Amino acid sequence: MSAIRIPSDQELELVKLEKSFLKDFKTVISADYGIQEALDNLAKKINQGISAKRDMIEKMRAIEELIKNIRTDSNARVTQEQVAEYDELVTQYSQLLENNQFLVDGLKDIVLVYRSFLTKKDSYYQSYSKSVDLQSTFQDNVYKYRKMTNKLQTGDKVRLLEVDIRDEDNELDRQKKERVRQLANLIEEGKIVDAAWVKLKDFIKEFSF
Repeated sequence: MSAIRIPSDQELELVKLEKSFLKDFKTVISADYGIQEALDNLAKKINQGISAKRDMIEKMRAIEELIKNIRTDSNARVTQEQVAEYDELVTQYSQLLENNQFLVDGLKDIVLVYRSFLTKKDSYYQSYSKSVDLQSTFQDNVYKYRKMTNKLQTGDKVRLLEVDIRDEDNELDRQKKERVRQLANLIEEGKIVDAAWVKLKDFIKEFSF
């Protein structure tokens, strides 16, 4: 059986650095969830505004019809040109309102892809944390094993610890490969989020207050 692999001082330092990295990573994830929630709330608020504006347009159409009726009165000071101008303004505002709906749809698209992105980001964080914890356990067990063998201890306790150390080392190697795969998927998911943001810019150009 091959000798137990002893982690280097650099590996020990790496675990400390990775623990610090994970704290920052957790903060980033928390901020990202805040962004997702803000986008979701913004879409809902704009949607509420659209509903109110639609009600307003209905009133404007009613006003337009009344103006047309008033126009038939010979004593009314309403010209045909004024009626036509008002009709054009209502039509334009209705079109702008549809553009607002496009913006809401764009925001909803971002929320959906962001949610998927954060699910993968969270999974990556959990996987990374699990790996760092196992690395710490591995290093502790190696230290314990060396201490026992230096005292020339033998028996089942030492043999079982040796088995645990080998299993942990093999599992760490497997987890490292899995993290690389997860990171690649996370990067691709991030590209989808970026594309949704770029698409949203076109909707913002046509937004109407």
